[in-house]
Amino acid sequence: MNLDQSVRLQQRIQSFALTGILLTGLLVALATAIPMYQHVHALAERALADAARGQARAAGQFLAKSADIARQIASRSAVRDKLAQYNRWEISLAELVDFSASRIRDALDQAGHIAGMVRFDRDGDPVLELGLPLPWAAQLRLANGPSDAVFLGAVESASGRYLLVGAPILSREGDWIGSDVLAFELAPLEKMLSMHSADGAPAARQLLYHAGSATALEWLPQAGQAAIVAFGAGAPASIRQAMEGQSGLLRRAGADGDEVVVFLPVDEAPDWAYALVTPAREFSQPIWAQLLFPLATIALLVLLGALLTTHAIRPLTQRALAQSRRLIELSEAQRRAISAQQLAEERLRHLAHHDALTDLPNRSLLNDRLGVAMGHARRNGRPLALLFIDLDRFKYVNDSLGHPVGDRLLQTVAQRLQAVLRDDDTLARLGGDEFVVLVESLKVAEDAERVAQKLLEALQAPVLLDGHELFIGGSIGISLFPQDGDTIEALVRCADSAMYRAKDAGRNTYRFHTHEQASQSRERFDLEHGLRHAIERGELRLLYQPQADCRSGAIIGVEALLRWHHPERGVVPPDRFIPLAEEIGLIGHIGQWVLDTACAQARAWELAGRPLRVAVNLSGQQVSADGLVEVVRAALSTSGLSPRLLELEITEGHILKRVEHCIDTLHQLKALGITLAIDDFGTGYSSLSYLKRLPVDRLKIDRSFVEGVPADHDDVAIVATILAMARNLGLAVIAEGVETQDQLTHLTAAHCDEYQGYLLGRPMPAADILVAAD
Repeated sequence: MNLDQSVRLQQRIQSFALTGILLTGLLVALATAIPMYQHVHALAERALADAARGQARAAGQFLAKSADIARQIASRSAVRDKLAQYNRWEISLAELVDFSASRIRDALDQAGHIAGMVRFDRDGDPVLELGLPLPWAAQLRLANGPSDAVFLGAVESASGRYLLVGAPILSREGDWIGSDVLAFELAPLEKMLSMHSADGAPAARQLLYHAGSATALEWLPQAGQAAIVAFGAGAPASIRQAMEGQSGLLRRAGADGDEVVVFLPVDEAPDWAYALVTPAREFSQPIWAQLLFPLATIALLVLLGALLTTHAIRPLTQRALAQSRRLIELSEAQRRAISAQQLAEERLRHLAHHDALTDLPNRSLLNDRLGVAMGHARRNGRPLALLFIDLDRFKYVNDSLGHPVGDRLLQTVAQRLQAVLRDDDTLARLGGDEFVVLVESLKVAEDAERVAQKLLEALQAPVLLDGHELFIGGSIGISLFPQDGDTIEALVRCADSAMYRAKDAGRNTYRFHTHEQASQSRERFDLEHGLRHAIERGELRLLYQPQADCRSGAIIGVEALLRWHHPERGVVPPDRFIPLAEEIGLIGHIGQWVLDTACAQARAWELAGRPLRVAVNLSGQQVSADGLVEVVRAALSTSGLSPRLLELEITEGHILKRVEHCIDTLHQLKALGITLAIDDFGTGYSSLSYLKRLPVDRLKIDRSFVEGVPADHDDVAIVATILAMARNLGLAVIAEGVETQDQLTHLTAAHCDEYQGYLLGRPMPAADILVAAD
């Protein structure tokens, strides 16, 4: 073998050796990198699922917080009670809006991230709209059914994306009186759930499609971007089937390749689920980067072993080091992002259970702690107490000095109350100026009394704010577990009811809930339930008391008197059910029935040739409510009664409450041709300046002034004064409660025009009136 052949052979051997080394290095690289890829891929999947679970918790906490805020706004006692008054026609819409708008706006400002709301009354009509217009709210409003806040879906407008939450408004007795629809800004949650693509750029998102408004995962942004989709039980079946039984990673075919999908339930909102969707190539990119580094390293070692030049080594080394630095930087950025997200989650979790103004536990956290405390009390046999605190003069401070001062006053009050309580006690703010204290492990019931005394003492010291010395007290109602109730709702309701007894007792005091109070509440509930059906069951009836001319004794009219014949309780006195009808908003319906029935009966007498004037009493709510003139006109038209035979009696005290409104209404009634009388004249601290402006025809002397005539000189003087004043004003006078001949003789001599009372006849059925008139 010559030299050339030897050289060529050596070169071949070297080539084969180098090829073998390279192949061996490649096999070693693959054997090392593939397990590493699988390990890193599993770690990445676990990290993605963990991050998604954290985001699902954040979404759930946002939902829970939104629902709790909606509950708090709907349950604010002052505006809730005002809505109940509006439903009962006690106040006008303008009065409702004037009272409620600033208070609800203050609550919205405190809550934050609420773009707008609409409040509906009991009939589903909008009575208050604040902030962002919500044209779709009328279709989403709650009906008389749900007793808790519900999610109505998510909407998108030119100004942003919003989560809609509906909340029922319940009266203190638990009756449905209206509902709210609130629009919560989704931007804070979108920011909290913001994801980043592999190169660190923010990714586009789709967020919170719920119930009927949910569509499908096909509603994704363009390829190459991540998406977040949370959807409810109303999502399409394809999504729900894909999610069923899944709590980790899935893969689905996307438009440009596979996508990684993480489905997770939302614990705080069981009707919701959470899905994180990201393109597979973005998900795998960091993993391939980590694979590239060991491949490059092994290749470098192989090449070193093959004694290659540094010109080939340098770029590979630089690339491997750059990838390493990139991975380190990405890991650090991810760590910071996870830390920031965890802090945001903790903040959102805190806000979901605490009042934003005072940082005290809110209704949601109070209910949780109360439920746990009741379980402990059942096991250890030691009672617990719930103290409901309502500040006595807070509204005056808030209205006169402004909401910022009012907010600081509430913060000061919260600090003072907290300072006198034990660490184990819970002080919560329900909203407005209402606080609740949960006191556990009482030895005796008197321990709750001592706590109430400490709380009242803490409220008695003046508060100095902006140079103002503010004095504020509180009324406290106390309920005890288990004697006053074995549910959260019962304990809160009993404490709230006892608090009102404390206010009635003069304020700045406390009262325990009593069995008598519970019995009265039950009786009231039964009466209210029966009264709502009394007309349709034919239980309401009219009796008529005759009215006669003092001189001739001839019966010239009657007064219609309402009676309720309860099937179990018998005849219920008017002073028992008339105030109740006014309170629950039935007085207008009942008053219209009385007017229609009385007019029909008077028309029957008119057709029989015995025309008698019929007097019908109007309640203060009827006079104040819009539409009274139309109701009277309809009663006259339907019955055919001559207007001159209808007299409406208005109580003096009701006129004085809303003089200007009443004067206008009475003039319109007078234009119909009817007569008007002031009932119980002399008992309402009459103002002659207003009396001369009222278009009335007759004054009715109250029975309290008639009963002492003629023996009581004071009653004689009062009657003489009323008669003289009426004569000078050109008004007729009728005296009620005349029971003796001496009273009638005196009234006749004093020139009284008419009278009624037991001397003439008791209230009687319509069939007996004509007999009495003969």
